[in-house]
Amino acid sequence: MPSLHNCRNCIIANDVQAHTIHKNILSAKWQDECNADERIRQVIESFRQIDGSYSLSRRDVFLCEDSFEKVTKALWWGYPNGMRVHFHEVVQYFGEMANILQPYRNQTIDEHTFDDLYNLLNLQYVGPATISKLLYFFNIYQGNTQCVIVDQFVRESMNYYDEFHPVHENQPSHWYLAHARQINEVNITGATPEQVEFFLFSFRVNH
Repeated sequence: MPSLHNCRNCIIANDVQAHTIHKNILSAKWQDECNADERIRQVIESFRQIDGSYSLSRRDVFLCEDSFEKVTKALWWGYPNGMRVHFHEVVQYFGEMANILQPYRNQTIDEHTFDDLYNLLNLQYVGPATISKLLYFFNIYQGNTQCVIVDQFVRESMNYYDEFHPVHENQPSHWYLAHARQINEVNITGATPEQVEFFLFSFRVNH
């Protein structure tokens, strides 16, 4: 298998915080949620552009001060069309997830505390990809490991490179940390963990 080190120039060239999701119109699923919840409507309207489109970067999500706004923006950024199934049910947890995450934002926590946090977020219909986005945008570290996004595309790309190995952990929090640690431990000069994650995510388009 190829080495990720051969891709260094591509990895470090990415301004990950500028990674922007753009939609010309609001999806029907998100429109339904805006109609049902005024708080969500106000958050979504805050990044509506003059031409009526919607545009949101990683940097925009990181800059959010209010936790409910951050959760809403993080999950619009991650799922601009809405999730395929159980989207309405997950939206009902936005306030709860914001309350769970707020005490940990920008914090470095030990593994036991991380397990507790992950398990609190492991709500019905809330999958590991969603949890990883929230941990990432709330800028949480477990020890020296920066929480990064670990979704299906990232995991599939990890299978293609020498630097990574299969994860066999059964406990959800340990499964996530095993992936995140591997991404953090890639020793590429000048590359941040989120740059490695973004490269792995983007690689799926070409492979």
